[in-house]
Amino acid sequence: MLSLPTETMASSNYTYEPLDDTQDEIRLIRFLSRDQDLEQGRFNPPLELSLVHVSLAARPRYHALSYVWGSSMKPDVVRIDGKATDITRNLYEALLRFHLDPTVEYLWADALCINQADNDEKALQVKKMRQIFTQATRVIAYLGTPPSGREQTVETIALRGRELILEHGWDLFASDRRGFQDPDQMPTSRFWQIFYHIAQRAHRDREFLEMIAKRWGLGSDDGGIFPHREMLYFLRRPIWTRVWIIQEFTCAKDLFLMCGLSELKFIYWIIVYWIYLQFYEWKRHSMDLGPRAAEYLSSLAALGSYTFQTVLTMQSIHQWGHMEALRKNSFTPLRELLGSIFRLGATDPRDRVFALLGIAKDAPKLGLTPNYSKSYAEVLLETAWRLVARGVFILDDSRGLKKSELAPDLPSWAPEWSLRPPQKLNPIRRETSLRFLASGHTEMITASLIEEADYSQRFLSISGISVAHVVQVGDVVDFPGPRETPQNLQRAQHFLDDLRQLSENSSVTWPPGQSTYVQEALRKIPVACRKLLRDEEMRVDDRIRTASQWQTDLPDRPEFHIWDPSLLEAEFQFLSGNQRAPAELSDSERSSWLLQNCKRYFEELHRYSDETRPMLCSGRNDVTFLGTGPREMQAGDQIFIFQGAHVPFVVRPISGGLFQVVGETYVYGMMYGEMINDLTQFEMVRLE
Repeated sequence: MLSLPTETMASSNYTYEPLDDTQDEIRLIRFLSRDQDLEQGRFNPPLELSLVHVSLAARPRYHALSYVWGSSMKPDVVRIDGKATDITRNLYEALLRFHLDPTVEYLWADALCINQADNDEKALQVKKMRQIFTQATRVIAYLGTPPSGREQTVETIALRGRELILEHGWDLFASDRRGFQDPDQMPTSRFWQIFYHIAQRAHRDREFLEMIAKRWGLGSDDGGIFPHREMLYFLRRPIWTRVWIIQEFTCAKDLFLMCGLSELKFIYWIIVYWIYLQFYEWKRHSMDLGPRAAEYLSSLAALGSYTFQTVLTMQSIHQWGHMEALRKNSFTPLRELLGSIFRLGATDPRDRVFALLGIAKDAPKLGLTPNYSKSYAEVLLETAWRLVARGVFILDDSRGLKKSELAPDLPSWAPEWSLRPPQKLNPIRRETSLRFLASGHTEMITASLIEEADYSQRFLSISGISVAHVVQVGDVVDFPGPRETPQNLQRAQHFLDDLRQLSENSSVTWPPGQSTYVQEALRKIPVACRKLLRDEEMRVDDRIRTASQWQTDLPDRPEFHIWDPSLLEAEFQFLSGNQRAPAELSDSERSSWLLQNCKRYFEELHRYSDETRPMLCSGRNDVTFLGTGPREMQAGDQIFIFQGAHVPFVVRPISGGLFQVVGETYVYGMMYGEMINDLTQFEMVRLE
């Protein structure tokens, strides 16, 4: 056993030699004095390293390190080519682990292999990150040094993950495993069809999920073979909150997690995690779970989203077998990626954009490249302008009036992708048959309107028309914590009551010819109800059927049920209190009874009405409409429909004829072009 130093001190004296970018050069770390340390059985600080220049074109063999920088403090020291250099504790621990592994001859780690003081070099090297991680023999994600005893859990995860693959996927995908006799030997990038098969089966087949859960003891209060405390330790590792892992993990041929002295094949971890996630998602309302399991479930819901988003992105790429298939059906993958990573962070906030350029298939067309001479706000503004210049309607991603500590001066129309976005009324990938069409057509703002785009310009001119102004607003509804709790059911009921009270204003005129307007609006607005525009073919879970067939064939999918008027009406009646629970039920039983009878309606309300408020707005000829809008909305704001927009927007007039974007709005009676006709005169609106 090698003894480790408890404390080191040194100053940084190393001077970087410039890289030759024409030769596609990078630096690699080589470990010195390894044999001597292993022979003596002890480690003699400081750690001796050398930095060598190599060309990626020469296809060198090396490992690449994925890790969290951690604190900016640099309490540890290494010697690089004889020069003392201070480094962070996380990097030091990882380097020490590789120093003890004679199979790792060369290593790439960003903090040492890139001259962090040279912004020009950093920008050039960041552009090579995809290539660096793609060509690495292995990518190692360092989770840190675990407390005593937790390395046993790593071994258990590896055993059970491998077991699942052999039993339920290995023989089904012979082409993927051609040339490999054992899962341990096969690179991670070859496993994604197997993973997708097992994940989908766990999602659809309750008997399969129960069988695995029983074998692992998941329903027990302590968590069975995967104790809750140990699993939470892995989910709480800071690496899952790091935006760079999207690219680093996705590009890896073979990906391992390193925890202390133990290594774990990533695919084993993620299959075990996915089964865990599916089981506890299914059981979250079960009264069979003990108190510790229930507490774990709450933590799992809060922490799992980080890992979940990373895995979904990786699976989207590898499912199709090549990098350019990322978000295959998306017009603008970069926009979609940026909208999905708000939970993830970076030491440098500019890397929220730069870390994704290597895997966004439209990045070259957009002309975006890393530039560390610009501020975070300047990077966001340039990204927004380049998307708009390509004809992308980005107002549904806009910052609105939300406060941003990282970019406080960003214009309201530009997206701030570090903020948690509200649920989009028209998700980017939603099938066209389910999209709203508030402007009457789907043409985006054209690039010809901004041919001379100035990427630092704060004002965006866009064609639109004012159709109403906000008269009255209700309370904001927030759904904190786990979704389906008695408290959140009460919040949903308060939201319905608020909307109903707005509808009881006796001095308003509802849209003509709609005698049932209020009745329909009250039940449709909270769930952003949409109608089928046509019975076209739709892809769901890799199967193509017509929409009406899906409605019949998928009884457990709320997005298809929500079209059924009778179901919509029935579940609304329960949640709104028009259907009373049996008198003999206790309070907790009453909540369970209510949730059981309005589950799909409540889930849709939670999805589309969270952080919104009901409102009353007045349009042309003083006709009044009901709807919902962003929490920042207030009386006096205006409702605009922009040319090419799928939904209306709330905007706020400010000085000089300018407007600020507040956010999307659902207004019943405006979502399908009702306010637009052939005589509509759009005009240019200046947004700031």
